[in-house]
Amino acid sequence: MRYLVIIFVLLFACQLSAATIYRCEGDRGEVLFSQTPCGAGSVVGYTPESKSASGGLRDTEKAWLKQRSQVSEKRPKSKSVTPANKQIDKSQKKKCWDKQKKLDEVKRRLRSGYKASQSSTLRGQREDYEEYLRLFCR
Repeated sequence: MRYLVIIFVLLFACQLSAATIYRCEGDRGEVLFSQTPCGAGSVVGYTPESKSASGGLRDTEKAWLKQRSQVSEKRPKSKSVTPANKQIDKSQKKKCWDKQKKLDEVKRRLRSGYKASQSSTLRGQREDYEEYLRLFCR
């Protein structure tokens, strides 16, 4: 219960700190930021918005998302599965399973201990298996 109260207080404090920020000029021309208006020359620098702190997506991000969705619509649909494709898929799954087992063995050997001369070999094997799995297996 005590942790719940602490979390609630912290969340409430974060809401209180989200106040309007004013930008003012000091006596020597330096820029000052304050939570209270500095006078006639104060400019509102930041006012929190109710929907989100980031204010949504930028125009360039929206354009990128639109372009990406158009490209994904133009992609050809997946091919139907034929018996030949099933056979290839089965052999690929077997290869992936074998590589995963070999990777597990190499990781086990790296955890359990090995000779100093084997360190670079084992690490190289681990990298090779991980790369194969990342490229050819889901």
